[in-house]
Amino acid sequence: MSCQAGCPLFFIPPRQPHVSS
Repeated sequence: MSCQAGCPLFFIPPRQPHVSS
């Protein structure tokens, strides 16, 4: 899923280590 200006600021991309799916 590619988010741009339509996504909230708190949205963290899957590239960040914070995301553990």
